[in-house]
Order: sequence, then structure tokens, then C-alpha cells
Amino acid sequence: LLFFAPQISKIAIYFGAPEYFALAVFGLSVIASVSGSSILKGVISGAFGVLIATVGIDAVSGVTRFTFGSLQMYNGIKMLAVLLGVYAIAQMISRVNGTEEEDSGTELKKADPSDRLTFKEIKSTIPTMLKSSAIGAFIGAIPGTGGAIASYIAYNEAKRCAKPGEKFGEGELKGIAAPESANNGATAATLIPLLTLGIPGDAVAATLLGAFTMHGLVVGPKLFSSSGPVVYAILIGCVISQIVMFLQGKYLLPVFVKITHIPQELLTALLVVICCTGAFSLANSSFDVRVMLIFGGIAYFMQKVELPPVPIILGIVLGPIAEANLRNSLVLSGGSWTIFFKRPICLAFIILTFVLIWLLKKNDKKQRKMEAEFFEKYGENTER
Repeated sequence: LLFFAPQISKIAIYFGAPEYFALAVFGLSVIASVSGSSILKGVISGAFGVLIATVGIDAVSGVTRFTFGSLQMYNGIKMLAVLLGVYAIAQMISRVNGTEEEDSGTELKKADPSDRLTFKEIKSTIPTMLKSSAIGAFIGAIPGTGGAIASYIAYNEAKRCAKPGEKFGEGELKGIAAPESANNGATAATLIPLLTLGIPGDAVAATLLGAFTMHGLVVGPKLFSSSGPVVYAILIGCVISQIVMFLQGKYLLPVFVKITHIPQELLTALLVVICCTGAFSLANSSFDVRVMLIFGGIAYFMQKVELPPVPIILGIVLGPIAEANLRNSLVLSGGSWTIFFKRPICLAFIILTFVLIWLLKKNDKKQRKMEAEFFEKYGENTER
């Protein structure tokens, strides 16, 4: 990101309404990568998100859509209320119904100094970690891939380069360091397509896209030129977060473990109160609280029928962008759809959309095959 930022800001001047429409459609195609076991179910979920985004007053014609005579719906449905419902309230409902795991009963034991890694052991894994991190960063920058594929490739690469006597599948340190480093690298690399093109690489990035949108930050090619300080603040924050996570894991893990001993009834009630307070604070209105609760129920039902909730967020964020730029493009062209095929950048994104859908479908089959082979070969040792 630091290297390509100046080049990306130069490309932004070539983006008009047709390019942004094609870019939004390209982003919506990522729904296939966060659809879980069924791409069709992901498309249904994403379409529902696009439908929700149409609620309110049409910015072009001024016509009200799906407001049902309610003045509170004229401004549309707030993103934060939907996020709280989909990610928080749905989980709380699952806990109340007993579909979530109860208290794990994890016992705290004083760490044995002999169990800790020595400097020599850590040093021996550094080349593997660096190589695997690079693999993860490359794979993670491709929308729709994710940490699972990066981890598998990094593990196979570490195994291929293994020295005689290194027993992979039996607790070899390099075999542990490789997939974990690749997973971390892939997680951070999802910010590359998110910040440069506005395309989330995975479910977490999709949630982050929603958070950026709520704060009025429009991610995409113009982000580096219009909000440069914010971009560098994000990058610096990524570096700082790595240090903070290390310190948390080293010194605060015993505190975090104690959270598992908090009674589920108390924890659930506390989280619901916090969510309701957050939703109410959006506009000091109970309407947003009701919206949050309704979407919590919808998300819970979707989980029951195995419909992924994450595509809803993608639909809500990218749907309005696609609609507005589609209509503006047709106005510019006098109603002719050929405008999308006459502009090179726009045509490139259209081609990439079809290529990405094909690759995701192919990759889905390949990933299932790889996971089946991995767990069939190493599952027993992994469980141990």
C-alpha cells in the first residue's frame, strides 16, 4: 500500500460513473467468496442486502421506496443498526436458545518454563515465517481467497523445503509457524483490495467496509488522494496493532480466559444492553433499536437455514453505489448500455468480474478437495 499509493491516486482521475458502477459490480461478485457452502445462498443474501439499501428516498427521482408511510424510514435503514443486529443480536439469540457453547470450564494453570520456546527454536523458524508471510500477503491480496488457502500453500511449501529429520504432521515447529504466518499475512493483505478498489477480500474486510461507510469514508481509488492522512493512519494502526496483540497474548491471556467463566446469562444481558444503547445513540430514537432487533432475528433465522449473513453487508454498502452510478452512466449515454464497453477501465472490470466468478467457483471445489486431503492425512495428529 505504501509503495502503490502514489500510483493509485493518479489512476483516480480516470474514474467516472461507468467505472464506479463496474467497480461496484466487481465488488458484489466477491459475495461468492463469503457465501460459505453455497454460492446461491450467498447471492440470495446479497440480493436481500441490496433490497434493504433501496429503502428511503431515491436520490435521483425523489420518490420514496419501501417506506410504508413511515417518516423514520425516509432516510433509509442505518448501517450500524443492521451490523449490530446481524453480528451481535443474532449471536445473543443463539446463546439464549442454547445453540452456542456454554462455559468452557477452562482451568488456569501456571505455565511451566520448560514448555516455552527457546531463542534457538524461534530463530530456526524465522526463514519459514518470513517466506510464509510473503505467501500469505500475496494470496490475501486476491479477493475471495482468504487465510485457509494461504495456510495450505505455505504449509506445503514449508514441507517441500523441509530438511531431513523434520517430521511434519508430528508437531514440527516449522509446520506450525508456516500456516499461522501465512494466515496472519493474508488477513492483513485483505486491506489492499479494500482500500485501493473498495473490494473486501473476506467477511472481516466486508464488515470493515461497512464501518468505513458509516463514518463517511469512501474507500476506492480516490481514497489516497482525498483522505491520505486517514490511509496512513490505518497503516500505522496495523503496525501498532501487531505489537498490542503480542503484548495482550503474552500478558493478558489469563485475564481473557476468565471471561469464559462469566455466566452466560449475565454476559448475554450485558451485551444486549450495550447494543441497544449503541443503536439508540444513532439518532436518539427507539426506531433504530427496533431495526437492530428485527435484523438480529432475521440473521438468526438465516443461520438456521444456512444463509450467510455477511453478504447482506456487502449488498447494503455496494448496492447504492452500483445503482447511483448506473443511473448516472445511462443519463450520460442517453440510455445506451454501450458506454460500459467503450471505456477501457470499465470494460476491464467487467471482464474481471466474470473471471473472478469463474475462479471463485473453481477455487471453491479445489479448496474443499485440499481441506479433505489435509484433514484426512493430518487430522488425527492435529487433534492431538
